[in-house]
Amino acid sequence: MQTNKPHPDNVTGDFYVECNACIACEAPWNEAPDLMARPYTSERDHGCYFRRNPTTHDEMERACMAVSVSCVKAVRYRGNNPAILYYLYHQGSITSCDVAFRRQSIYELSAFEAYSQHVGPYDQDYWSHICTNETDHVVVSIGNDRDVLAVYRIDKSTQLAVLVENSAKYWPDIGRTFHP
Repeated sequence: MQTNKPHPDNVTGDFYVECNACIACEAPWNEAPDLMARPYTSERDHGCYFRRNPTTHDEMERACMAVSVSCVKAVRYRGNNPAILYYLYHQGSITSCDVAFRRQSIYELSAFEAYSQHVGPYDQDYWSHICTNETDHVVVSIGNDRDVLAVYRIDKSTQLAVLVENSAKYWPDIGRTFHP
């Protein structure tokens, strides 16, 4: 349930600036000037706002940085993309998110780290699931809304992730070890 009212000039999307909360410091705007309008450009509110939401990985990172540098937490994220929530959590900006963040286990984080090393940065909605939890290892699957993308065996003592199964595109990497 959202309790923060967005600035009236924000475009519809996951990133927004809270109405009457921005103090016009320009720090968020400096991080994402192509996504945000400069303070004092709206007749309805003196603060900055999102003119458009990010569509590329680079824009997503800059929008997240705008959230992180907002000194009064006026720049917010209302989406539920686990990768963005994870990023904002590690930036210390999880309180600027409207969605409750389910802290993933250390093993799920190891699997996400291995997946990003494996296929590069991800900017879709991904999920993780602990499939088995044995004495010495955990098996974690990562997927999206269509299917399971990869399965990793995480060693509990070293947290090394070994790819054990994934989509056909990456079959040559089966057995590859990814370091945390």
